[in-house]
Amino acid sequence: MSDLEANSSHSSVPSRQLGARNGESRHAGFSDKYGPVKCLWIEPPASAAENKLIVKPFAWNYFYNGILYRTKEERQPTLAELFFDLLYVGITANLANTCIEYSVGSSLAKYILLFLPCWHVWSDMRAFMDYYYNNDVTQNAYLLWIMFLLVTYANNAHTVTLNEKPLIGLVVACYMLARFSYATMLLIYNLFFIKEHRKQMMWYCGSLYISVIMAGFVLLPNHMYQRIIIVCCLYFWDALSYSITFSAWFKKLINTPYHTAMSIEHEIKRHNSFVTIAIGEFLYPTVALTPASGGLNERTARCTCILILAFCLAWFYFSGEGSRKAIHALRRHSLTGLCWIQFHFFLIVSLALAANSGGVLTETKYTTNTDSSGEESPMARSNYLQDVQIYFGSGLAVALVSMTVIAMLDKGLDEPIFWKLTPKARILPRFIMAAVTFGLSFAEINITLYLGIVSLLLLIQLIFEKVADVKSHAYKIKLNSVAQASLASSQSDEDSGLVHEQQGSINTDYEPDAASDYSVSSEKQRELDCHMPLPQPAHNNSNGQETDTFPDMKLQQQHSTKEEQSIAEAQQGSINTDYGPETDNETPQTHSKTKELDCSHTVTQ
Repeated sequence: MSDLEANSSHSSVPSRQLGARNGESRHAGFSDKYGPVKCLWIEPPASAAENKLIVKPFAWNYFYNGILYRTKEERQPTLAELFFDLLYVGITANLANTCIEYSVGSSLAKYILLFLPCWHVWSDMRAFMDYYYNNDVTQNAYLLWIMFLLVTYANNAHTVTLNEKPLIGLVVACYMLARFSYATMLLIYNLFFIKEHRKQMMWYCGSLYISVIMAGFVLLPNHMYQRIIIVCCLYFWDALSYSITFSAWFKKLINTPYHTAMSIEHEIKRHNSFVTIAIGEFLYPTVALTPASGGLNERTARCTCILILAFCLAWFYFSGEGSRKAIHALRRHSLTGLCWIQFHFFLIVSLALAANSGGVLTETKYTTNTDSSGEESPMARSNYLQDVQIYFGSGLAVALVSMTVIAMLDKGLDEPIFWKLTPKARILPRFIMAAVTFGLSFAEINITLYLGIVSLLLLIQLIFEKVADVKSHAYKIKLNSVAQASLASSQSDEDSGLVHEQQGSINTDYEPDAASDYSVSSEKQRELDCHMPLPQPAHNNSNGQETDTFPDMKLQQQHSTKEEQSIAEAQQGSINTDYGPETDNETPQTHSKTKELDCSHTVTQ
């Protein structure tokens, strides 16, 4: 009896799961580098397919006994998610402008601490939409409620420096209500409707309610530094509870066959959208505030420099570390997955700070940072532009470092022989550019000259990475033409190991459990691995001779591209944590051979 037949006799298996079909989830751009996602497709509930006013909540993705089940519908960022992200255009600009207005150390600390709650709420909504989005009236009402709380929060966040408890209470209450609403939605969904995430999410809801109670303690102290300590403890608790609840060992501890799964493609696109919003903050002041009006002048040059900076930053982020084939950080290791998410917070905070500082430097009528800027700043002090320039350089440096670290968290799988200069070596000079940018921000020089030097440095780095990449591809083509004969015999085995390694481990919420390919001994699982229909029993022909139902299957198996199979296997990731396996993946030659034997056994059975 196959696994699927066994599951059908088990009353605890959802009806959607019984009709699961083998498949791969391929997304343009992602699959080319990180490979497809192997899964079992399940159909959405009838109420969701019919677009009813109220849809019964259901899980888009989940794991059952180490096998990934996905609802058969491509997960693109929805209109509701994009609409929600647009609100953060104003929130980031509002908080960053308040920081730039005073440009002192305390204003920077306030900016970071006030942005943290907004980041937590965005992360909550990102996860909720990925787990349970169905676009019915209840979810739309929940979305508008959270947006109302964010609008109230952003409009009153700057009043916390007044140290008036009623105003501070309003700001804290907005955050508490947003997180309480999220925890309650998860509790209702999983307690009454969604059994696939129930056991794991009950623990996570408990940690969310503790976080809400901790947020209320911010109102008790009378001094600001005491409130800052509480907020830091709150951030530490949220990061710790999240990493524990979705870790590999915790899922083993609660001992449930079901646990959560996220779409790694959707997760990447949502973070990409937020980074795009932050980079867009560079461009807004160059046109909205019309700083370069009155013809071609010095401020036109400043706007051009800001435009070049924004272009280079966007190219650095979206090009990643440049490998042809790689394991994504979310699949590679639990630590790399956690770092990938957390470094996006520092990236977005620094981008918003640098963008709004750049807007002030572009708009000012003064030529040097030592000129008086009392007309432009309520602080009316002579070193205002100098402080803004330091903010700009610091934010840009942190953004470059964050982008580089995020890119280096991927594990490149290209052979070193393919590159004259390895992908990671090409992006290492970004750290030098970040250090120079930060150091120059303290110099008392012409503002236009400073912006020109910084934009030139980033442009040189971009050209260096692009030229090195082009030359490397040319070298690869030349090398392949010379050594094709010597590599032909070993290419198949190498690609098989490469593809399997790209899948990562099976301990992540993002991808299926690779270990289940070997631990689940079933016809259904081998069918998923081999990407072929199960062989039917032999039958007799009209002459009484036994014939094979699939006479050409052995030949197809021999001539199938092992490279595609191995890449698909290596990129599946891990299922024991939201981020990836607990340890880096080793080249699984043994697993590849086991899969080959499994497939051969299935064919010849």
